Amino acid sequence: AVTGVQTCALPILGSATSYDVFVGTSQDPSFVANISGTTYNTSLNAGTTYYWRVAARNSSTTSSSPVYSFKTAPAAPAVPSAPVLTAPSNGATAVSLGTSLTWNAASGASSYDLYFGTSASPAFIATLNATSFTPTLAANTTYYWKVVAKNAGGSTASGIASFSTAPPAPGAPSIVSPVSGVTNVGLNAALTWNAVTGADTYDVYIGTTPSVSLAATMTATTYSPTLVAGTRYYWRVVARNSGGSTSSATANFTTVPLPPSAPALTSPLNGDTSVALGAPLVWGASSNATSYDVYFGTSANPPLATSTTSNTFSPSLLSATTYYWRVVAKNAGGMTSSSTYTFKTAAAPAPATPALGAPTPIYPANNATGVATATTLIWQSAPGATVYDVYAGTSATNLARISTTARTSAVYVTTANTRVYWKVVARSSTAANSASG
Repeated sequence: AVTGVQTCALPILGSATSYDVFVGTSQDPSFVANISGTTYNTSLNAGTTYYWRVAARNSSTTSSSPVYSFKTAPAAPAVPSAPVLTAPSNGATAVSLGTSLTWNAASGASSYDLYFGTSASPAFIATLNATSFTPTLAANTTYYWKVVAKNAGGSTASGIASFSTAPPAPGAPSIVSPVSGVTNVGLNAALTWNAVTGADTYDVYIGTTPSVSLAATMTATTYSPTLVAGTRYYWRVVARNSGGSTSSATANFTTVPLPPSAPALTSPLNGDTSVALGAPLVWGASSNATSYDVYFGTSANPPLATSTTSNTFSPSLLSATTYYWRVVAKNAGGMTSSSTYTFKTAAAPAPATPALGAPTPIYPANNATGVATATTLIWQSAPGATVYDVYAGTSATNLARISTTARTSAVYVTTANTRVYWKVVARSSTAANSASG
C-alpha cells in the first residue's frame, strides 16, 4: 500500500527524449504529464487503487510500458474523543474499598491507558480494552486517576480526578446496661453502650425474641425504649460509618413484674368489736407479692409495724382499744395497699375476787387452862386481810364481837374459872370474809 505523494520510476528507453505519464483509477489510466525525467510525483488519495503506465517518446517513435496498479494505504483514523470518568465521581468521599473505576467509551478509541495512584500525577497502571478497572484500595486514602483513549490516529486524555476511600469499619460496641441476664429491670430503664471510635451512628435493635428488629438509628450512646412489665427483651447495637458496620453481641434482660394485687384483709374485719386480745391480723395472699408491710396502730393513719413474707401478724393489743390497720403488698415492680380497717378489742374482764386466807389463832391455845382473866388474844395474819373482827364469849354458839382491828391481837377480860370461846374473822374490801376455826 502506498500513501501520500507517490514517486513513480519510469522505464528508460535508450533513445527516448521524453515520457508520457498515464495515471488514474481506471484500468486505462489517463495521460497526466509529459516529462523528460524518469520520476513523476503525484498526489494520491488514501485507500484507493491506481493504474499507471509510461510511454517513451522520441522524434520518430513511441514505446509504452505495461499498465501497473497499486493501492494506497487507508486514511489514519481521527484522534479519539476524551474519555469521561464516571465513577467514582471527582471529589467523592467514603468510597467503598471494592469500588471499580469506570468511564464512558471514547469515540474512535481502540484501547485505554489507565493512570492511577496516590500522587496528584498518577502513574501508568495498565492498557485496557474495557471501560472499567477494579484496583486494590486502602481505607481512608485519597487516590488520583485518569484515562487516555488511544487509536492509530493518536490519543486523548481525560482530566485527572480524585476520590477518598471510606475509613475502616468501627469496632463492636460494648453493652453497658442492662447487662445480659439481669432481672427486675425498671420500665423506665435506658439501654446504654460504650462509644466506638470511628462510629458515625448506632443502630439499636430490640425485641422479645432473639431475632430483634431495628428500633432506632442515633448518634448518642443511650436509647430509652417502651418496656412492658414481666417481659424478657433481647437487644444489640450496630456501630456504623461509611466504611461499614459492626454489631455487639445480643444481650437479654427481664423487666420487673407487674405490681402485686391489693391484699384482702380477712381478720379482724372492718368494724369488728370485742376482738380478743390475742387475735392475729390475717389477710389473703396477693398475686406476685414477695413481701408485705403491715401498718398498725391507734391512729387512723397507722405507722409501719413490721415487714413480713407471711400473711399474718400478731400485735400486742390492749383491751377496749380501737385499732387501725392496713397491709401493703410489695415486689420489685411496685406496691399495692389494702384499705384501712378498724376494730375494737374486748373490754377487760372484771377482776377476780382474790382469795382471803383464814387467820390462825396463836394464843391462848385451844383448850388452854390457867389463862389470866385479862389476856391478849393473838392470831396469825391472814393473806389479803385488811381488818379483823374478834368474837368471844362463854357459849360456842353465841359469841359476841369484842373488837375490830387491823392488828393481829386484841385484849379480852373475863371472870375467873370460866371457859371462854373465841374466833377471828378476817375481812378485806374485795374478798369474802374468812374466819378462823
